[in-house]
Amino acid sequence: MKKYSDSNEAIFSISVEDLQHQAINITGRKLTDKELHIAVKGINEGLSFGIDTVFETAIEELPPEKTDYLKIALSLAKFILPIIVVIMLFLFVVKPVIETLKAPVRIVSAPGREAPEAPGTPGAARYEGGGTPEAAVKEEVMQLVKQDPRQAAAILKDWMSE
Repeated sequence: MKKYSDSNEAIFSISVEDLQHQAINITGRKLTDKELHIAVKGINEGLSFGIDTVFETAIEELPPEKTDYLKIALSLAKFILPIIVVIMLFLFVVKPVIETLKAPVRIVSAPGREAPEAPGTPGAARYEGGGTPEAAVKEEVMQLVKQDPRQAAAILKDWMSE
């Protein structure tokens, strides 16, 4: 098979350069050597028609170009990868932080005393008298302050330093 891509040989007064120019206009790319060979053969057989018809027929009868699947995959990855990163960020960072913030608060008591239960926890209904669990906690804290003000101040100071 004759190599046409490096040649400017005339084909019945149609140069390879003219054929390549028409191929770019029709397909958006230059023809390979094999495609040029097929196109030249088509032009030789169809010189009795108009030149535009000859060019279009010779170029349109070429076998389709092979699909580059790697390029397609890379272009898809550019869109899919950021979506995956956002999903992973939500699952492994945002969701655990939200769950940590939803965790019940643990009330710390002075040494030697039992910590009261936080409101809404299973032991929170254990309080003396009527009223709400919050009132019971408040009453217990007030008793602690009355019994040992220094210890209560030390607890507050520790909380403030945190």
